[in-house]
Amino acid sequence: MRKIKNKDEFLINADKFANKLLDSKNKSVIVGLVGDLGTGKTTFIQRVLESFDVKEDVLSPTFNLIREYKPRKGHYKKVYHIDSYRLENKKELFNFGLKEMFEKEGTLVFIEWADALKDALPLDTKWIFITHGGSEGERFIEER
Repeated sequence: MRKIKNKDEFLINADKFANKLLDSKNKSVIVGLVGDLGTGKTTFIQRVLESFDVKEDVLSPTFNLIREYKPRKGHYKKVYHIDSYRLENKKELFNFGLKEMFEKEGTLVFIEWADALKDALPLDTKWIFITHGGSEGERFIEER
């Protein structure tokens, strides 16, 4: 677990994660983000997608559940950003084609509030846990 002192460090951490994804030879990657409200899950994803040269505004899909982006950099053909906070049950996302997203080559899938879906996610899902620290802007980040 890494201690992040401020927003600048938080963004640098997201840049490092983005570089790992850009260097990855994985055909598809699923990233589950877990953290309380306001810990920076969406901010983390926004920063990572800047590294993929996504031109659209990266917004939280809280009310849409899923947003799709086209990266201009890297080997991924599509990026899906999912927010499972408002899900009443897991089946809702599977009705939107979640399984197909996981299986499609060239996809990068970010899931906020992924702990709600942990039993349905593939075993090779990359996990990012973000927690508030004791002072303003301080966070703890753990990657698994």
